Amino acid sequence: MQLECLGIENNLVRCIKDLVPLWKARITITSGEGQLISRVVQFRRVVFRGDSSSPLWFNISRMPQSVALQATCWCQAGTPGDRKHEIDYVHSMDDLKLFASGERQLNPLLDIVVRYSGSMGMEFALDKCAVLHIERRRIDGEGEDAQLMNGNVMKHLDIEGS
Repeated sequence: MQLECLGIENNLVRCIKDLVPLWKARITITSGEGQLISRVVQFRRVVFRGDSSSPLWFNISRMPQSVALQATCWCQAGTPGDRKHEIDYVHSMDDLKLFASGERQLNPLLDIVVRYSGSMGMEFALDKCAVLHIERRRIDGEGEDAQLMNGNVMKHLDIEGS
């Protein structure tokens, strides 16, 4: 179990192992004609939304993915001449941002995300993905609006318009 790898107390790990098999529910459907109640359903793979421990479980389940992403660091950040901070991804609650210096470096990161997301029973929603290419250069004159993959337009803001 991943909890042991995190150094969580043995008593708590044992408690969680004992509680997981108890996660059961009955589904009730009520309509104008009456009520239909299912048999007891046992949950085997689930992160309950709304449960106070849900964010903790979700982030623990993503730890193998984080370890794999950390092993493939492609980008360095910091002030020019002092780029000592390595970064290739940022996790927030249900969001993941990948950083790469080009497509050749991005593809292995995407492969890791797809592989680990599938093993956790999560879907990799391509319709919610976007790629932003940033080039370091001086912009002369008017900037350009950018069209996103979903058809939306990101308006260019110049210094006066920002």
